[in-house]
This record gives sequence, structure tokens and C-alpha cells, in this order.
Amino acid sequence: MNYLRSIINKFKIIDINVFIYKLPNINLLHFDKNMSRYSIKIKKEPKRDVYYVLNNENQIVHRSFVFKKVHLLKLIKTEGRVIGGCFTPENYRGQGLYPFILNTIGREYFETNDFNLYIIVDKTNLASIRGIEKSGFKRVNSITTKRFGIFYFNTNIEYI
Repeated sequence: MNYLRSIINKFKIIDINVFIYKLPNINLLHFDKNMSRYSIKIKKEPKRDVYYVLNNENQIVHRSFVFKKVHLLKLIKTEGRVIGGCFTPENYRGQGLYPFILNTIGREYFETNDFNLYIIVDKTNLASIRGIEKSGFKRVNSITTKRFGIFYFNTNIEYI
């Protein structure tokens, strides 16, 4: 049933209205909040890496994916990895975990001089936007488009 639903979803027109943030090629903001009570676990997968933030009881309190390829970046004529699919359980929100892990992932890429790291966020997701900006990523584009399968149309790109 899920397989059939995923096939049907590929034939829907999807409205996309997002901001694109990029890892700056200058120092990230210093994230001074004490997060020593948390640990980070990374699971490498073929198409993505998964970053888990764990509390002292080894429970997952945040999850972020770093996707190795996202087709939407072709609209701005670039490629790179994209942080997305981030989730923090309700009872751990507001504690700075999201900007902390974004900053941590960003520093990992910064230290290897790989600045092709992006975050794509829906323009209406104000909480995520605050966390992204707090972590030090810089907004570089605004994209409004429609997608049908792998095709984009009615695309409007604003360079910031």
C-alpha cells in the first residue's frame, strides 16, 4: 500500500515555496550553549547520513539527515549536500538542539573546506528558520516553483 501511494504521489503537482541556506565560507557563529549532556551518533547510509542527538539515557532527542543529492539545487545551478528531515520531539523543543546540531554538522564540513552544504526550508516554518539562522547558516535563495515528478515549472528564483 505504501509503495502504491508513493507511486501515486509522484504524479501529483507539488507547490514548493522555500528558502535555501548555505554554509558560509567564513567562520560559523560560536555556539556557546552548553550541550555536554548530549552526545551525537552518526549513521552513514548510501544516499544520506543520519545525525542523532542522544541524551544521557541514550534516547534520541533530535534527528537530522544530510542528503547526498537533492535535485532542487539544480534550479540554482549548484550541487552539494542538503540537511533536511530534521525532527525534535515536542518535549525537547526550545532547548537549542536544532541549531546545535546544524552548527555541529556545519563545523564538520567547514573544517574540511567543503562549503557545499545547504539547508532547504519551507518559508512558513518560522521555528526552523530561527534555528537555522541561529546556527550560522546564511540565506542565499528563495525559490517558488511547482514540481511534477522530476520536472520543475513556473519557477521563480530570488538571489539574496
